[in-house]
Amino acid sequence: MSENKIIHFNKQEDKDFINSNLGRKESFEKIYNEWNEYIINTRGKIRIRLPNLIEQYKDILENVNEKYYSKKFIFYTSNDIFEQFKNDKFSILLNNNEVVAFAAGIIWQDCFYISHVRSNIKGGCTSVISKLLNSWWNRDKLKFFSTELNNDPTVKLHVLINNLSAVGCYKKFGFKFTDEILNDETVMILTKESYAENYLLPLYENKLKK
Repeated sequence: MSENKIIHFNKQEDKDFINSNLGRKESFEKIYNEWNEYIINTRGKIRIRLPNLIEQYKDILENVNEKYYSKKFIFYTSNDIFEQFKNDKFSILLNNNEVVAFAAGIIWQDCFYISHVRSNIKGGCTSVISKLLNSWWNRDKLKFFSTELNNDPTVKLHVLINNLSAVGCYKKFGFKFTDEILNDETVMILTKESYAENYLLPLYENKLKK
């Protein structure tokens, strides 16, 4: 049985939901650490931000202007992930109590940002992205909820342009390429108009046909 949930890491009950079941906890850690391995393989290193991990692995870390990087794989436990994203949320897809896809949802001052998109099954990317976007969508005003510095924000993410499956997933929702580059990846942006036209309206029309 599949289930798509939003997990807030500043809520104890959500953290307990992950940690209280061994299958959920281990699969959550596994798919997250696959992300870390991917970053190391593509960029050669990964930034370590958590003080406990910096202290634990300080002998193998590279210090660049008070920022710490690792060229070796460092395993993140579920509690490390909670701390890393303590002010953010994850959209997770569960299949028989195992996490098979997720995406991090982050609120910046002027926009919403999606990162750490991972899926081990077909359709997982679409499922977790849909859940995140829906959580940010103001149905009454037909736009994304306001952020600290923007009353009419967009949603952003970044992707390798040769990652065709990911690009195809994002385009379903109306994401479009920009000229902005972040960490050697191209930034894609989603406006309220593009989201409504490319995803919400077709979704509504399909429901009416049934």
